Amino acid sequence: MKGLISFAVKRGIATAVLVLVVVAFGAYNYLLLKLDMFPELTFPTVVIVTTYTGAGPADIETLVSRPIEQAVASVKGVKKLRSYSMSGSSIVLAEFNWGHDMKAAEREVQKYLDIFNQALPTDVLKPIAFSIDTSLMPIMMLGVSGPYAPAEVRKIAKDVVKPRLDRVDGVAAVDIEGGQQRQINVFIDPQRMRALGVSATTVVNALRGANMQVPGGQVDDGDKSYTIETEGQFASVDEINRVVVGNREGRMLTVDDVAEVQDGFVESRAVSRDNGQDSVMLSIRRQSDANTVLTARAIRKAIDEMRATLPPGVKITTLMDQSEMVTRAISNLADTAWQALLITMLVLLVFLGSFRGSIVVGVTMPVSLIATFGVMGQMGVTLNMISMAGLALAIGMLVDNSVVVVENVFRHFKKGGVSAAEASVQGTSEVAVAVTAATLCHLVVFGPILFVPGFASQIFRDMALTICFSLLISLFVALTLMPMLTARLVARGLSFDTGTRRRVSPFKSIAARVDRIVPFYIGLLDGSFRHKNKVLLGGLAIFALSLAATALWLNVDFMAQSDVGEINLTVKVQPGTTIKDFDALARRAEKEISAEVPEAAAVEVQFGETEGFGAF
Repeated sequence: MKGLISFAVKRGIATAVLVLVVVAFGAYNYLLLKLDMFPELTFPTVVIVTTYTGAGPADIETLVSRPIEQAVASVKGVKKLRSYSMSGSSIVLAEFNWGHDMKAAEREVQKYLDIFNQALPTDVLKPIAFSIDTSLMPIMMLGVSGPYAPAEVRKIAKDVVKPRLDRVDGVAAVDIEGGQQRQINVFIDPQRMRALGVSATTVVNALRGANMQVPGGQVDDGDKSYTIETEGQFASVDEINRVVVGNREGRMLTVDDVAEVQDGFVESRAVSRDNGQDSVMLSIRRQSDANTVLTARAIRKAIDEMRATLPPGVKITTLMDQSEMVTRAISNLADTAWQALLITMLVLLVFLGSFRGSIVVGVTMPVSLIATFGVMGQMGVTLNMISMAGLALAIGMLVDNSVVVVENVFRHFKKGGVSAAEASVQGTSEVAVAVTAATLCHLVVFGPILFVPGFASQIFRDMALTICFSLLISLFVALTLMPMLTARLVARGLSFDTGTRRRVSPFKSIAARVDRIVPFYIGLLDGSFRHKNKVLLGGLAIFALSLAATALWLNVDFMAQSDVGEINLTVKVQPGTTIKDFDALARRAEKEISAEVPEAAAVEVQFGETEGFGAF
């Protein structure tokens, strides 16, 4: 190890170039790091969402949830099955062991669902199966509203806004909820059907058979071949009215004899409002390898471009933007780093009495942090809340090694009789083993997290990697860059006379005052050695009190509470409550919130049944 230190001091230019290369490599990787809210997490759960419009919870459980459970139970590796049956939708959760290949599990679940799909009612939408990971979380939620009918607002969101957002780089899917959808409704009259002897099943089968698009094949005419297209789908309400549903005494019965056909909308079973105005909500999910911040920035740019082309009065409101939380966390980390750096340099300035010495130690922190970004980029670690927590935790430990090295080098300077280079080599070599052991102790604490199985390994892996790599880099900097800088920069600002220990420094008066603490500390140590038992008992008492205080007053939670500028309220009503009654309750809550919280920028309300991914 002394050879490395000697090389760093004697080959100062080579050492500086090596450090600059490492810093440049880290800065380059920092620009390429993905910014995200959380690490890439894949839970050992496959979710199967099935929509059956109009069915109640009991029918959903009998006709949908149980057949799907029976089908998925045959999948290899399934540890536990759970199902939730609600009005109009079924959610089945298939849990596997941690470490299971969830992509393979997802494919196998879908295969068994395709095999057993015939056991489900014919009008049930095809089940959607997907494994749970962080990429499923929406990175942005938008509200589209305007002075138009709900159906028109949804049409604008579907035909204008959604296609433009789908083309944004990094966007995986845009889900639409709220508004009204066009639907041709057939209202059958039970009395007329009974009088004419026509059943509801007959009407349904007649409409289904008349609304079929069947290929017409091809016809050869000499040297040419023509493809025949058949017009088998309804083009107007009149065509539906003329569909034959039966025969009574030689008279053909049509749909308009037993029912009323209306060009209307899907029965509203869900409500979405933005600041008291009916709106359509868009949930935007990113691609698994996309950068959250860059994707959100591109979405905002696309929205700004769309505003000029939207119909008059249509507004697009940002209800949630995950990138703002990420950028705020990065900004907080940068503030923490600068504050820690300035405070550390101030403390060193007081105790060492050398401005250059504090500057040299201050170099350690940015060099170690920037170099850590290079390792993070090569290891596939994203800059997220967990990895940034690791960096924030490591900031306080990055300067430890350099402080020990610089202080011991100063001690050799004060002895005199040696050159600056020799003092740097000797001072660093004496404490090299100590700082290495201290760094390894930290690695022993955080390193095993990488080998912990299950969820803890996934979520804390990034934090453990950033702490371990930053500490290793700080050790390398302390044993190479620090002695080189102290030999070339610090020594020029200091002068010591052999035997007199006289320091010539602009801050010698401050250091001299601090030196007065040394006799007091020596006396305190002597007293501690003379009363070993009392010191030991006092330490054990403090330790016991700390454990008691932890059990009594320290709250335990899975994740730390964070202020994201958003409050979510969940309202539960009695089973069977109509959408109309729920809407009246929601409007009352909106008014009270707006009155009590005037500073609220937006009040978003959403309730009712949803389809597909929205049901989950």
